[in-house]
Amino acid sequence: MMFNMRRYSDVSPLPVFQKIAEGAFGGTVTYDGTDYTRSWTPDPDGYTITKKDVPAYQPAYTGN
Repeated sequence: MMFNMRRYSDVSPLPVFQKIAEGAFGGTVTYDGTDYTRSWTPDPDGYTITKKDVPAYQPAYTGN
């Protein structure tokens, strides 16, 4: 017999959906035990992310 000893957060996709909703759409995702509900309406034409949408990476000098 095998047991799944992973934590619920390791198995549930809800935390991933919530972070995508917050970061990409400024919205939320909830789960009622049966269905995932989102608080935004997707753009039917889609959205292309460009370099302008991503802040420039500025590495911090640590002296190493």
